[in-house]
Amino acid sequence: MKKKFLWIGVIGTIVIGLIALGYAVSGDSRTAAADLEALRKEAKELGLPTTMDEVPLGSVSEDDNAAPLITQASERIGADKQAVADLLVEAARKPACAFDWAKVQEPGFWKRLKFLECVDALLEDADRQLKAKSTAAFQRKLHAAMVVSRLAAEVPTEEAFRTSIEAERRTLVWIGAKMVEYPEDAVLHSFVQRQTFEGLPVSSLQVALRRFYALGNDIGQNREIDGDQRITWLWARKEFPADPWGRDAVEARHLKGSIDLSRETSNLQSWPEAMDQLEQFVDKWSKDARPSAYSLRTTAKSIRDLARLAAENEAARRILFVAAGAFKWRIQKLSFPATSPVKGEMEIDPFTVGPVTFSNPGTGFFLYSIGSDRFDSSGPVEEGLSFKEDIGFRLKAWKSAVVPEPKKIR
Repeated sequence: MKKKFLWIGVIGTIVIGLIALGYAVSGDSRTAAADLEALRKEAKELGLPTTMDEVPLGSVSEDDNAAPLITQASERIGADKQAVADLLVEAARKPACAFDWAKVQEPGFWKRLKFLECVDALLEDADRQLKAKSTAAFQRKLHAAMVVSRLAAEVPTEEAFRTSIEAERRTLVWIGAKMVEYPEDAVLHSFVQRQTFEGLPVSSLQVALRRFYALGNDIGQNREIDGDQRITWLWARKEFPADPWGRDAVEARHLKGSIDLSRETSNLQSWPEAMDQLEQFVDKWSKDARPSAYSLRTTAKSIRDLARLAAENEAARRILFVAAGAFKWRIQKLSFPATSPVKGEMEIDPFTVGPVTFSNPGTGFFLYSIGSDRFDSSGPVEEGLSFKEDIGFRLKAWKSAVVPEPKKIR
């Protein structure tokens, strides 16, 4: 008899617990869903897309669109390197880049497009021109590599933004290697400074987040998350009675997060600011255990490091600019400077808001930014541009056996 009452008590406790859980979940859902219409209205007033169909692509005329040329170049990868390079040089003259939106939304679009291989082909052709001392052709190819790399950031998806950052990073590392290989080429160093003077605008982060903003309503309609995950709530699998507020609650919570993020990132002035702001939001969303915060927790993972990657590229851009200045100083004055030859914004480490560390040990020179981990690891060990730990540039020794005469820098 006692066992019978014990089992009744256990079963009763479980039932009460399940009812309480269901009530809590339902209550949370009702609270979040109540303001859904107001949130949709607020998002639209801010210009935020609330569905994937509302993601703004802009109107781009065929004459202004670089996308068809990039597509043609990608189709010739491995067959005609010269044609690839020529098409991309032409693409770099276009002011916009708009691919077919249905294709862009497919996972792995940029990999299938062979976008990174296209940039590599441009750099390979630039290398040939540099070795042949064809200065004008070299400059066209390197300029095109920088421009085409950035074009991808105009497409409003995280994958496009990541691909753009990787393409630019490959180009910056390549430039660093050429500076070491041709230390006496004053024209090269002057051109490097011109190419690295202008950074990626912080506003491009907003473009990358467009898809994230739009996911709110799509997830509310139980569409796919990040390509291969679906809402796994009990009521979505019909293991509990359908919750009439569940999907609305997901959308409402996601839209609220998107609105808050958009407001906080709209006036950012630097990539480190953007990095800190984005990480704060992602950390907050990751710790939100409410059922209706499911989409925020899931999609936050995909945007966590967008600003960090761009901030690292910003640091590398400035490092190359200063390094090129040091080479020009050496050509003019026959020795490397003791401190940074560049003053002003371009010598500022974006992660400390102070000058980059510059050192002249007597044979070569090195300089570095402490990087996104905010930890000083004493600079790069490898020659050229490096993203390992600190972001920096090193030249171990002047390679020429002949002491050059001072030259006038153009």
